[in-house]
Amino acid sequence: MLCRAWTVSLFTLNGEAVLDQDVCHEPDDMIIACAFYEGSGNEFLERDLIFTGHKRGVVNVWNYTIVRGRFVLKHLKRMDHLDQVGSNINAAMTAILPMTQAVYTADEDGKVYEWDCIRRQ
Repeated sequence: MLCRAWTVSLFTLNGEAVLDQDVCHEPDDMIIACAFYEGSGNEFLERDLIFTGHKRGVVNVWNYTIVRGRFVLKHLKRMDHLDQVGSNINAAMTAILPMTQAVYTADEDGKVYEWDCIRRQ
C-alpha cells in the first residue's frame, strides 16, 4: 500500500498496481498517515481494513472490495477527533496503529487517542 497526497494505491506482491483511488474530497485535504489492519494470528477477517489519517483530526476507515471486476475502496467510518467544545481538532493525524480490540491514533501535537473497536450487544 502506498498513500500520497490524495491517493491510496494498492499493489500485488509482484508490484502490479491493483488500485489507485483518490480518497480526499476537500481541495485542501490530504493523506498524512495510513495503515492496514492485517488481523492477529489466525484471526478471520470479514473485511480487509485500511485506515487513512488526514488534516483536521480525521481518520477514515475503508474496505477494499471488487466492483465490476475492479478493486475499489468503500468508505466505512469517519473517526473525528474532537476538542472540548465538540469541534474537530486542528492537528493532522500522523500515526495509526490498528490492533485487535482498539485503534490508536496520534496527532502532530503528540496527543494519542484510543478507539474501542469492540461491538457490544
